Amino acid sequence: MTMRVDIIRELIDRLLEAAHREGSFTESMAREVERSFRSEYRGATCEVHETPRALLPEKQGAVVTAYLEGQPVSEITKHHNISRATMYRYLKR
Repeated sequence: MTMRVDIIRELIDRLLEAAHREGSFTESMAREVERSFRSEYRGATCEVHETPRALLPEKQGAVVTAYLEGQPVSEITKHHNISRATMYRYLKR
């Protein structure tokens, strides 16, 4: 079974926990978090997908057009590989 983790969110959560625990965040704390993170995810592969900024206006336009044409929200988000929140942000612009 494949474990699906938002690795960026996990890293940020750990950094926030360390900062909260100590009241400040030092380089030694960062190294501790790094060691913990590397130990837990050793050998795991991670892909972080980001929409290239050059394609963003095109993607936003396609999402807005699909919404205005009456396509179901679930189909739009699945087709464009975005969350509902992202879709509504696109619509707000």
